[in-house]
Amino acid sequence: MAGDVISAVASTFEVRFQHYRRVLSGRSVKKVENAILMLADDYNVWSFDGQDTTKLTHLEKLEDFINPYRQFLDKAVATYFNNYYMLSFVENGHTTNNLELYWDAIENKCDFVRDRNASCYLEIDRTIENNFQQIGSSNFGYTLYTEQGYNFDGVAINTRLWTKDITPSKGKNVRFYAFTPELQPGMDISPDHFTMIYTLDGRITDLDNKAKWEQSNLGEVKTIGMVSIQNQNQVIGRMRPKINYSKGTSIAFYINYIALNKRIELLGIGAQFIERPLKKSRKVGA
Repeated sequence: MAGDVISAVASTFEVRFQHYRRVLSGRSVKKVENAILMLADDYNVWSFDGQDTTKLTHLEKLEDFINPYRQFLDKAVATYFNNYYMLSFVENGHTTNNLELYWDAIENKCDFVRDRNASCYLEIDRTIENNFQQIGSSNFGYTLYTEQGYNFDGVAINTRLWTKDITPSKGKNVRFYAFTPELQPGMDISPDHFTMIYTLDGRITDLDNKAKWEQSNLGEVKTIGMVSIQNQNQVIGRMRPKINYSKGTSIAFYINYIALNKRIELLGIGAQFIERPLKKSRKVGA
C-alpha cells in the first residue's frame, strides 16, 4: 500500500537542491542577459538566474589564485563586455589587482589574463559611444583603451608571452628532443612575425642558433572537384633543438608575435623529452 501512495504522489512534487551563496565583493556583481554573476563566499564565480545557482569556475579553482584577505577582496571588480564576464582581482602574494578571470558566456569556459592591472572598468553607452572598452590601471595611473581590433592606429600590436618554468621529472635532468607548438588555423605565418625562444634552468638558449620554423597556418586543405575543404582543426609543427642546448631540469618558453591586422591563437606547446643523467656543467648558452 505504501508503495502505491509513493507512486501516486511522485509526479506531483519536485525535489531541488539549492545552493545559497553570499556575495564576497560588491563590485563583482554583474547583471547579464539571463542571470546575475558574482564572486561568492567560496572564492568562486557563481551565477543566479532567479531560481538556480550554478558554479562557473568549478574547473579553475579560483580559490587557489585569489588573495583571501578582506582588504584585497574589496579590490575585486567586474564587468560584462562582448559576452565576457571579466573579474579583476588581487592574486595571492600581491597587493594590487594583477590577474583577471575571463568567463566566456558563449562557450562556457574560463581563461586568465595577467598584468593588465585593471583597478576599474569604465562603463560605456553603446548607443552614443564607440564599442570599445576602457580600464583604469593601478600601476600606470591612466585610463587605457583595451581591445580595438588587430592594430593600434594602423600599427601592428606586439604580443609577448612568457610561460612559467616546467619541470618534467622532478630531481632529474631530461633531454628535450622536440617542441610542438599548436596553433589555430586561419592564415599564413611569416617567420619574421612569430618568434619562439626557450630557456633551460632559467638561462636563455643560444640566440645565434635560432630554431627555424616555417609552416602554413591554414591547415591541410584538400580539393574535391571545385570545392576546397579544410579538414584540420589545428596545425602542429615540430622543432628539434640542438643537443648542446637541450639538456636541463626545467624549461620555459618566450613567444613574440607581431603582424599587422592578423592574430593567431596559441593552443599550447608540447615538449617531448627523455630522462638523462645529471649534467656536468650548468652552462646552457649565452
